[in-house]
Amino acid sequence: MGCWRSPQGGRLFYPLDNNDGMHLHRVRIGLAMRSMKPHNWQAIKPPNEGEATTFTLTINGQQEEGFAIRTHGALHAYINRCPHAGTPLDWLPGRFFSADGTVLICQTHGAIFAPDSGACLAGPCPHGLVALPVDEKEQHLSVPADLTMQT
Repeated sequence: MGCWRSPQGGRLFYPLDNNDGMHLHRVRIGLAMRSMKPHNWQAIKPPNEGEATTFTLTINGQQEEGFAIRTHGALHAYINRCPHAGTPLDWLPGRFFSADGTVLICQTHGAIFAPDSGACLAGPCPHGLVALPVDEKEQHLSVPADLTMQT
């Protein structure tokens, strides 16, 4: 996982790699690559280990929901959308993990995803979850409020 310094001095965590110094990065989704450029950031409550925090964001002018999780001490954020059905993943609001806390589960068809990568492990998903950048500085967590995504 790549790491950059944010303008505020925090660390920016990206799912795969960074293209340049303008916070443009690419996320692997199955065989497709998507480039994202966050325009604005928003502060959210950092999730505890094995928990999630949901948030809204705008992607290419459309309002979406995202979620941030902490698993094995690491933060990850994804768009809250099943790659198969397009429905939200959480079976109850903010509940993404399986009962044993080892995987993420889609409420619609039971697809199973790896929490640390978003990869589809089982089920009818054609590809993994779409990862989002996360900026953590001390006890503060920021995620995109508005971003542009290209395929």
